[in-house]
Amino acid sequence: MSSCAAHTPIGQPRLLPPATTARPSHPSPAFTSRWPTLAWRDGRFGLTHRHADQRRPRSSPIGAVISRTRGCVEGHPVCVDPDPDGTCPLTVRHPVMIHRWQLLTFLHWSFEPSFVQRLLPSGLTVDTFDERAWVGLVPFRMWVAPPGLPALPCLGRFCETNVRTYARDRHGRAGVWFFSLEASRLPAVMAARAGYRLPYYWASMRLEGSSERLVYKTHRRWPDRTTAAGGVVAVRPGPPIPAAQLTALEHFLTARWRLFSHTKDGALRYADAEHPAWQLQRVDVDQCDDTLVAAAGLPQPVCDPLAHYSRGVEVRISHPRRVL
Repeated sequence: MSSCAAHTPIGQPRLLPPATTARPSHPSPAFTSRWPTLAWRDGRFGLTHRHADQRRPRSSPIGAVISRTRGCVEGHPVCVDPDPDGTCPLTVRHPVMIHRWQLLTFLHWSFEPSFVQRLLPSGLTVDTFDERAWVGLVPFRMWVAPPGLPALPCLGRFCETNVRTYARDRHGRAGVWFFSLEASRLPAVMAARAGYRLPYYWASMRLEGSSERLVYKTHRRWPDRTTAAGGVVAVRPGPPIPAAQLTALEHFLTARWRLFSHTKDGALRYADAEHPAWQLQRVDVDQCDDTLVAAAGLPQPVCDPLAHYSRGVEVRISHPRRVL
């Protein structure tokens, strides 16, 4: 079962000592290519604009040290750990998609790490805070479009709810692993499953209410109808949390810049997600009737979640690349 000891009353996150780890410096790209390069990627050739911050990571040298404070192998140019001030440490110069994640509610529960680790693919290790693994339920409204173009009517605007946890690859780099992602647009579900190999599900979803009270409703339709997964979440957003008051745990749960997935042959890959620091708000949870977490293979949470709200951010998504 999830642990009650790790939670605090709704809307009042536990205050932790401010992070003392210095923010890592990131060297400037050594070069910028103006011309597309023919590259072998995911089993086929394609044109790509390659930059110094997008070079394939080399295999770890013998004796390489994985820093648990920085979360990256020494010598790798980009560190994607939750930053002490919530600032994105990377740049996506040539995004394949622009997202706007809007009207988000973050609901988190802590679990024994072993419960979460058994659900992760080979090559990922559960990321922990105070020796606890965390699983999030995040309903929101999605806006997506190609760079420089408007959102497509059937693909670009829809409700989404994801169930996620936090993990590290074999180089120690931090990111998000999705157990499931519900979306209300079937074409968007098909595109995400084919293009990014993410576990999207088509669902009947609605976002109702106003700025004072929001109600998220979801019911899974396809491809797994047998679980009848879904639920209702109702929240009342509160005042903003000053940046200086955000805790190390809150950055751990929200300041994430890498999305893990896998290829058709099972190889691990990732995409970078660049966006501004979250403007988090306190939030009161009036209702949380959910079966999506349990449908992912985890015990049904029995404690109140640690909850946050944000009006949203604009996100630049990179092309997926293999973890080598």
